[in-house]
Amino acid sequence: MHAVRGKCGFVKKSKAERCGKVSRVQFLRHSASRHEVVAKQPDHDLRKGRRIVDLKTLATNMWCDNCNDSLSLRHLQSEESRGLASIFTVRCHRCLALAQVISDKPTRSPKSGRLVFSVNCKAAFACIDTGVAHDQLNKFLSAVNVPPIPRNTMKVAEGIVSPAIIQTAHNSCQEAIEEERELTLKASRSEGELSALPEERAVDNPALNTSNASDSPTEQISEEWAVDDPAFNSSIASDCPTEEISEEWVVDDPFNSSHASDCRTEQAEVNQDKPDDVVPITCKYDFGWNKRGNGHAYDSHSGHGSAIGNYTNKVVAYDAMSKYCALCARGHSAQDHECAINYGGSSKGMEPFTAVKILLKNEQFSQGRVRLGTLVGDADSSTMAALSRESAFPIRKFLDLNHGLKAFSRALWVLKKSTFKWLTAEAIKNLTSRCLGYALAQNRGDVEATRRAIMNIPEHVYGNHTSCGDWCKAKDNPNYVFKDFPSKQPLRDPAFKATLIKMLQDMADNAEQLAPGGSIQQNESFNHMVATRAPKSRHYCGTNSNYLRVSATVSYKNLGAEHSEAVFKSANLSPTVNAFRVSVQRRREWKARYQSRLDVKSRRLHLKTKNLWAEADAARKDGPSYESGMSGVMERAVASSDCSSDWLPPPCDISPDCAVVYVDIETTGFLATDQIVQVAAKCGDRQFSVFMMPTVSFHAIASAKTGFKVFRGELMYREEVLTTTPPLNAAEQFITFLAECGPQVLLVGHNIIRFDAPRIVQWLEDLSCLKDFCEVVCGFTDTKPLIKQGKVGGQEELAKTYLVGPEWEVHRQGAHNASSDVILLEGLVRHFKVGVNTLKTSAVSSREFFMNRAMLKRRRFLLPQLAELKGKVSDLMIGRMAAHGVTISDLQREFDKNGVPGLTIFLGMHINGKPRVTASKKIVNAIAEHISGKENLPPL
Repeated sequence: MHAVRGKCGFVKKSKAERCGKVSRVQFLRHSASRHEVVAKQPDHDLRKGRRIVDLKTLATNMWCDNCNDSLSLRHLQSEESRGLASIFTVRCHRCLALAQVISDKPTRSPKSGRLVFSVNCKAAFACIDTGVAHDQLNKFLSAVNVPPIPRNTMKVAEGIVSPAIIQTAHNSCQEAIEEERELTLKASRSEGELSALPEERAVDNPALNTSNASDSPTEQISEEWAVDDPAFNSSIASDCPTEEISEEWVVDDPFNSSHASDCRTEQAEVNQDKPDDVVPITCKYDFGWNKRGNGHAYDSHSGHGSAIGNYTNKVVAYDAMSKYCALCARGHSAQDHECAINYGGSSKGMEPFTAVKILLKNEQFSQGRVRLGTLVGDADSSTMAALSRESAFPIRKFLDLNHGLKAFSRALWVLKKSTFKWLTAEAIKNLTSRCLGYALAQNRGDVEATRRAIMNIPEHVYGNHTSCGDWCKAKDNPNYVFKDFPSKQPLRDPAFKATLIKMLQDMADNAEQLAPGGSIQQNESFNHMVATRAPKSRHYCGTNSNYLRVSATVSYKNLGAEHSEAVFKSANLSPTVNAFRVSVQRRREWKARYQSRLDVKSRRLHLKTKNLWAEADAARKDGPSYESGMSGVMERAVASSDCSSDWLPPPCDISPDCAVVYVDIETTGFLATDQIVQVAAKCGDRQFSVFMMPTVSFHAIASAKTGFKVFRGELMYREEVLTTTPPLNAAEQFITFLAECGPQVLLVGHNIIRFDAPRIVQWLEDLSCLKDFCEVVCGFTDTKPLIKQGKVGGQEELAKTYLVGPEWEVHRQGAHNASSDVILLEGLVRHFKVGVNTLKTSAVSSREFFMNRAMLKRRRFLLPQLAELKGKVSDLMIGRMAAHGVTISDLQREFDKNGVPGLTIFLGMHINGKPRVTASKKIVNAIAEHISGKENLPPL
């Protein structure tokens, strides 16, 4: 035995060699790992950011195949992004081997064979199903710190889910067709109609009509009608004439109200046990374009048509049209790519073209043993004409009531603008929604009753109620108020009655199409769903993306919110494990039931009406604020009303600690040119009073009432000589007193706005003390509207009635002395409990007061220039126009440029929350007539 010396003594040679090998491996492992980590350390930390991973797939792959040990992302060496998925390169901490770990399940593209991960395919489907574009998705991912998806990866993923989306939509349509067929047959039997199918008519097309007339019995005819494809069935002649056979085309739907003939009954008995017969169904059809039309140009490159079953309310057929391809527009050949163009006509022609394609040339209809029997649509005659031209069978058409009512309303609005300007919006709404709408709703299913109700509308609105039913409240009440009509009375214009009768006669002629009460609301809802997945603001028709988004909408419409599971199953993708889609579907079903309740509909209508009232009230308060091409008129209106040419105090808000000062003056008379002889003020315990010698004589009535007079060069009050102060000194003392009351003062007086304040301001302006006054005074409050009791508003009368204590006797006797008047006014304010906050909120700011003062000056200057409008409008309106700087030349200019609308904006523009002059159409029209007549006067 060989022995060697170790750390702990002698050991066997073989054991020492084994220990040496382990030490060398540990050293090499440590040095190599450290070296590679340093050498291969990337510029950025791979562990930063967020990743979307499939937990099961990641857990399965985080295992080393060499040493069968678990891997750790702490030893991440590199990452290869594949959209939302990643391929991680991880070094095993045990054997140092590199292993590739994928974060999601992979799949391969059937076209290119490229490896694509499931998460990218589901992201592509999510973009299509939610209406999110690729750029928007990447913006969202960058916001949550997830690596974005390259465009090429997204396109490959779309190529995988696209066939699944289309196949799911087609399968849902096939199921909807079969369900519609069963419900149509069931409804036909329950309503006493034929249990089997009605016969088909003998068409005139020789290519289809190959059999000759014969006297064969009915049994032989029935055998001829048991066909699989009615489009290629030879027509059969029988003993029943063609007209009688055509009556068999009674569509098996709730709209049907005709009676079965003898020939039809006989045919029903023969065909009772024919389950493979072709069933005529009722379809609701509408078309939508992917570009908003502005009423003048309809040039959308793409659109989509949908046919929805009458009983199932599911899409039974659809298609998307496109006349633009992005690659073809760049010069590519149509053979080197999947061209998106499938239509070459006009944009408007897409609707009838699609209708023929999906309703008459649909292979799924043949497979489902159905055909189009009745079409519910709008008043698009080209669609029905195209279907009638291409169809070998008769097709009935029922009109959508909403489109019919809207067309009638639009016709009335055209009449209002052109001929009958007295029509109001309320009258048009009454004629449309109440009169015509109720007539169609109350007589649904009865053609003759519908026709009579339509033609009775003119008689009803013109006061003749002999043909009205019990619903008419005016029938037994001669004083009934027509609240929606002008003057609250029945209509009286004979010309409008003749026009109304002609319009309604056209609708009565179509009573057969209106009486069933058809509706394409489901199609409109489908178009809205498409708009959420293919917004009109985005261009998707350059590729097949638009068709994919329409197909996804069809799946959602037919299968509900869980349609994604059908798409994933078809594309061999893993199903969704969370229950979010289930909750969405439950919420969708609950919302549909909730919104169909009558109380909810009434509540919704009430809120809509309430919002309309609130909006109309707000628009009336705001005045003209958005008028096409009228910005210049608004600017000129504001400029002419501007008073900035006169001096105005700076804007100043009334502060909470503003001092309240009661003020009163005595003058030599009642005119604005009379002079002040006394100014008195009171603020708490502070009082101020000063007398001034006037330079003009007292008015006799004013002197007798106030007791002031000038005798022998002395100012006297009730035979007592007063000490006077020069006006300039008095003004300075008055301003000093106000400044001592507080940094900001609110002057309170009885009728101060109309009497005291204008005279005080004029007095101070003449003495050049106005700016010093405005630095202290922030506003004025008139107490007259605050303490007025009925018709009693004078301060003297109020004091005699309510201030009856002995302490008030001396002040009542000193009435018309400003010192006593301010004390009485303060007592009245306290007696009626008018708080300080009320005084401040009722105040007129100094700036507003000076603006009104400037407007009065301008009114006096411009009033003579508007004298020619006397007799056309009231003196009040003329005064308002003069106050706001309106001249005849301004009116002439606006009328020449913009006509009556220009005058309406120029005079109705709101200034400080009120119309500048007036918003009355009657006054504006009177001014317009005067201006136009003046313009057309013959030259002298």
